[in-house]
Order: sequence, then structure tokens, then C-alpha cells
Amino acid sequence: MHTLSLIFCVYYLYIAALASSLLTVAPMIGKQKTGELILPVFSNLLKDQDSEVRINLLKKLGDLNKVIGVESLLNSIIPALQELNNDKNWRIRKATIEHLAFFAKQIGPQFFSAQIIKLLLTCINDRVYSVRFLA
Repeated sequence: MHTLSLIFCVYYLYIAALASSLLTVAPMIGKQKTGELILPVFSNLLKDQDSEVRINLLKKLGDLNKVIGVESLLNSIIPALQELNNDKNWRIRKATIEHLAFFAKQIGPQFFSAQIIKLLLTCINDRVYSVRFLA
């Protein structure tokens, strides 16, 4: 049983490292290939079981935005952000709110669609103070 735990620990470290270094390739392959190849992987990793993987990815949204642009990013990331906002881990919910603020600064008031307003209203009622405070 100890060996199995070690394997899972190494697996999560590997995935976390992959998630944090995934975008170093993006500027080299360009906008189109990043959208085709990296964005789907990025979106899939946002669903990973390990909260550290998801937090690392949320921190990298700015880097991904530099390569593919906010419009492409919004179409694929907003559903993932909505899903992350329902996560049981409060750190994930807090990171989600922090990155909603990032998008708001990047593209302005048109970002606040009905989906995002609903997401923020949900966060205002979060059971964790840090999440409510950011919302």
C-alpha cells in the first residue's frame, strides 16, 4: 500500500510540473497551434483531481492569454472557471475569483456576462471568508 501511495504522489508531482511548464512551448508554436494543441490539454488539466495542479494552471492564465488572446481564452476557460467555482477546496474557489478579476482588467465591462455575474453572486455567499471577501 505504501508503494501505491508513493506512485500517486509522484504522479501528482509530475502533473503539477507539466501544468506549470506547459505554456513555455506556446510562444514557440504560435497562436493557432497553441489553440489547437495546448488549450485542450490546459482545459483538461483544469479538471484534474489535484488542487495544486488546478491552482498552478489558474496562475498561468495570463501567460496563455499573451499567446492566444483573451477572446479565444474566454470561450474555453469560462466553463472551466464556472466548474472550479463549485470546487470543495476553498483555495480553488479563491483562485477562480482572483482570475475573474484578471479577465475583467484585460477586457473590461463586456466581460461581465450573466454567467460571470451569477458566479460572483455565488461567491459572495461562500462559506469561507477569503472567498467572500474577494468576490
